[in-house]
Amino acid sequence: MKVMRIDSHILAQNNMILIFCQRILYKFRVYETKMEKTEVEVMMELKGYQKGINLGGWLSQCVSYTKEHFDTFILEDDIKKIAGWGMDHIRLPIDYDVIETDLGEDKEEGYQHIDDCIKWCQKYHLNIVLDLHKSFGYMFDKNEVPEPDKFFTDTTLQERFYALWNKLAKRYACNKDFMIFELLNEVVN
Repeated sequence: MKVMRIDSHILAQNNMILIFCQRILYKFRVYETKMEKTEVEVMMELKGYQKGINLGGWLSQCVSYTKEHFDTFILEDDIKKIAGWGMDHIRLPIDYDVIETDLGEDKEEGYQHIDDCIKWCQKYHLNIVLDLHKSFGYMFDKNEVPEPDKFFTDTTLQERFYALWNKLAKRYACNKDFMIFELLNEVVN
């Protein structure tokens, strides 16, 4: 079975597709002409990820991709306030171009903002969802990248995506006790 989409919530194997949505696992059997739902299961509750805040606008969908913006938009005190409100996690969306160039070279200053957020979350006992919000060649807003559907068929763009996630996983896998990965934001194309 060939899967044309990459999505953190869909797993395709043999002729079965598993779709995870709102802590429910839907299983579908795929036939040549149709998909048939075979069963629905309530999955294990993801503890520590029940009440959270999205930090959009900081390292993703930025109004300004400047040092001043990145250095001032979210601060340690903001993370402290979020923890004080009783939240158990933050979602940290990042655009690829905050942490790497269009040629795929690392931007260490971008990674430093992620590292700072991780340090603050550890200090205030918050879990983290690290979300790749925009990948080279893909953005959920079809007006943001030329040929947004090309990402799903272009192996060069996909290899670039894999390489970035390989770097992110190597760098942040040590945080597995309080961090999960969201591979790609809002796959809608």
